[in-house]
Amino acid sequence: MTSTATTPATTTSTFGALIRTGLLATVAASAATMAVAAVGDATGISLDVADAPIPVTGPVEVRPFDDLSQA
Repeated sequence: MTSTATTPATTTSTFGALIRTGLLATVAASAATMAVAAVGDATGISLDVADAPIPVTGPVEVRPFDDLSQA
């Protein structure tokens, strides 16, 4: 009879890895937000608020601050 012992892999999280992951998630969320806004604009959905147009890149400029305020 043969017995094999396995050692579970340990993961050490560092502050830098957490920041890097957060930044990547923010960039991905910003890109997805802009893509949805661009598709909506292309299909005729108005991006106007109070009769003032919002550029497609507008939500991308606000998204990172929104993500940071949730932390």
